[in-house]
Amino acid sequence: MLIRTKSVILFFQLSFCTIIFGQASHFTPAYLSESTNPYLAMNFGVLSATLDNVSLDIGDEIGIFDGDVCVGSAVLEGTFPSPFLPIVASSQDSSWPDGTGFTSGNPISYRIWDASVGIETSSVTAEYQSGFDSAFTPQGSAYVNLSGESSGGEDAEDDCESGVYDCAGVCDGSSVEDECGECGGDDTSCADCLGVPNGDNLEDECETCDDDPSNDCEQDCAGTWGGSLVDDECGECGGDGTSCEAGEGPHFTPAYLSESTNPYLAMN
Repeated sequence: MLIRTKSVILFFQLSFCTIIFGQASHFTPAYLSESTNPYLAMNFGVLSATLDNVSLDIGDEIGIFDGDVCVGSAVLEGTFPSPFLPIVASSQDSSWPDGTGFTSGNPISYRIWDASVGIETSSVTAEYQSGFDSAFTPQGSAYVNLSGESSGGEDAEDDCESGVYDCAGVCDGSSVEDECGECGGDDTSCADCLGVPNGDNLEDECETCDDDPSNDCEQDCAGTWGGSLVDDECGECGGDGTSCEAGEGPHFTPAYLSESTNPYLAMN
């Protein structure tokens, strides 16, 4: 029974396991900066390894990683050995700097170095033999078949030579975030009513835009925003104050005066 896992790193970053000038190997385990002896080592037996369905060749390398930290490696010095290619990986010694060895329980990832073209491939599928470890385990063991894909797949290594991406994820692109935090924006998505990005100006009901709340538009007594009507002394909106004035003739008016000034058959 085989257990399949997949190690994929889409955006390649320089890691602790990198080219060391003056040395023959491409991958160099980080723990070698502290000791030649791996700490509580995990033993790997690579049963087979292919790149683009072709077996690895002399000079090709396999690196074992915990994240971006190289914790073990091997160089193929001849035809692929039988029954397996042994690789030793070191766990993290507490006396070493962080990122020197693997952390127990972390997922295992692999990279393949194609010496013939000088390309590192991080898209590697691992098939583990059952009964053995498939995660980093101090003093553990794993037997694995590896198959890498160097190009043409959705998990192919990133080909951005500069490693510089704009905010849209375009290699060497020119898009930048505007003052509103929008990638490729024009500063308008967060502009206030005067066009100031992240500004404090607000437009009131009379369409006056400023940052002074004391002069905000108000409704008059008729409900008109910015209107000038007010209640007069008689409580009449827009009145002239005469509707409640006193002294303008008698309070009672006989009804017959609407027909005649002479009372009919008057009673004194």
